[in-house]
Amino acid sequence: MRYYIEQSVRDPSPGLRIIERNPDGSETVIWYLQTQHSHLILQEIRGDYLLLGDWDGKFSRFHIPSQTLTHTQRLAGEVSIGAVVSSGGFTIMVTMNNENDYNIPTLVRLDCNNLSILSDFRLPFELNNEDDEEDEDSELDTDDEDFEPQIDCYKLDVYRPREPIAGQLWLYACNTNSSWDKPKPHEFYRLDMLAQQESLLTLPGVGNADNELCMPALNLAANLGVMLSWDAAPMIAQSADHNGEPAIQLQLELFDIEQCEVIRKLPLRCYSFEQLQDIRVDIDVLQEGPDEDAEQYFEELSDLYKELKDMCWQDDKLLLTFEDQSLLLDINGHAEPFTAASKAANSHSDTKRSYLPEAILAEQLAGCHPIKTDDIPQAMQQMLALCKDVGSARYGDLFSFALVDSAGNRVKPTAFYQQAVQQHAEVMQEMVTAYCDYLDTTRLKNNLWEGDYCTGSLCHVVYALVSTGDEAKLPLIDRFISYIDPDHESFVREDLLPKLAAVFDENLPLVQNIRGWFEEDWEDDWQEE
Repeated sequence: MRYYIEQSVRDPSPGLRIIERNPDGSETVIWYLQTQHSHLILQEIRGDYLLLGDWDGKFSRFHIPSQTLTHTQRLAGEVSIGAVVSSGGFTIMVTMNNENDYNIPTLVRLDCNNLSILSDFRLPFELNNEDDEEDEDSELDTDDEDFEPQIDCYKLDVYRPREPIAGQLWLYACNTNSSWDKPKPHEFYRLDMLAQQESLLTLPGVGNADNELCMPALNLAANLGVMLSWDAAPMIAQSADHNGEPAIQLQLELFDIEQCEVIRKLPLRCYSFEQLQDIRVDIDVLQEGPDEDAEQYFEELSDLYKELKDMCWQDDKLLLTFEDQSLLLDINGHAEPFTAASKAANSHSDTKRSYLPEAILAEQLAGCHPIKTDDIPQAMQQMLALCKDVGSARYGDLFSFALVDSAGNRVKPTAFYQQAVQQHAEVMQEMVTAYCDYLDTTRLKNNLWEGDYCTGSLCHVVYALVSTGDEAKLPLIDRFISYIDPDHESFVREDLLPKLAAVFDENLPLVQNIRGWFEEDWEDDWQEE
């Protein structure tokens, strides 16, 4: 493959390096793309084209050599959505809970060449039909009290579609997703796209209970699968290296796919009592096991399993990726570190790399709009124009300005806006009003962000408006803060509210209302604790 992707930034807008492999073995970063996407569910290169999709249901197709956007598509799925490019590279299979159809799981097939919709239908396709000859519109409805669907469509894990066999879509279905207290069966739903036939692959034991945890990893060639074990975790004495201290051993279950039977348990990872205390896991609950309090036991165990970020087969071994390390585990339970040497064989760390100048500049800006501050009136008009078109100017959840002087040096926003507000307060109010007007058109009505998830967009502009002490500006300030995400935004809490208290009379109704957007949540949390 001539190109490959390297994601350098995840939030609040994904930033991608597009890298070209050269004939001499070196590589060149030819493009840094700060995408106008949110959390990516698809990033794949097919020939000279880059395909992207995010959990807002937005899909894009770019031509890499010309660095241009060629096609877009928007689907009615948000967060509960996943995507995979078919093995032939002709279609994107998107699975989502359709917001326009009672959140029923839906499969949408997009053409990779132009992102047009090739087909769109509910899942399961026909598996739950009581009578195959019934009208398609009634395939999920029946008046027969004795009719029992083979699979609950709402249990299908649309986040992680797979195509382990060419032409087959597989979705994990775990019946414990909605309930911890009673382990239930789990399976894979399989749809053969060519034959339009469906089936269920039943799995042994209990399922993964949480979409964030690793689903079973299948090795179809070897007829083997591995999944997390929710049985009682054994206590073991650790090796002499750990002074023989007791530990809880997490386990995997190796199973035969065709027979749907567990072959043996495999050790996953050990946690000493000290480690469990550090991460605030209840040791007593783990020692008692699921028989004493199953719901509490599964919750504590899931906190540990969340340390496992990925589980996949590499030939006849399992690659287990944790927060702090990676391991290779064979089917007999022998583990070895996935060392730096192993990673180097699968990475490009030793390859000579160069950057095109445009890619360097784009990555330095990281989606922030450059604003030259030497001519303040012109700078304010440029920012106002961007605020009046936030929908086009935002990058995912990022909407930010990079203030620079004539030499290209960064200018601190607080000092700049404090100077600008003396002559351009009305323009700054227009900026904030236009920004709030845009937020009011969005579904979530939450603030966008600066280059992090700590400072809301235009916070420094509003700080400068607060510093004027003009009570006429309080309604706009109140409106701006009403969109702030109090659980993640810190600038308002740590800088803006103290400034508000220092400048305005705290007994003013609007001042009390502004403070209330944050302080009521704190007081409730404090009382609960």
